[in-house]
Amino acid sequence: MHKKLISTALILVGLFTAIAVIGNDQKSQEIVGHFVYGNGPARVIVMHDWMGDSENYRPMLRYLDTSAFTYAFIDVRG
Repeated sequence: MHKKLISTALILVGLFTAIAVIGNDQKSQEIVGHFVYGNGPARVIVMHDWMGDSENYRPMLRYLDTSAFTYAFIDVRG
């Protein structure tokens, strides 16, 4: 169980690093669909529910602390 959690965490950290390196303006080079919101030093990966996508979170964006966190809302459909 712990190995699976650690593996998942490492994959997500790698994914967010890839997203951060690529940036949000270079759509043709994206590894996974996403949008980045905020510019804080702490990074957060937000994954949608089973039948949704990153757009599910648009209504709550105004409540997020964008000075403390940078959020990557990713689309992991399939």
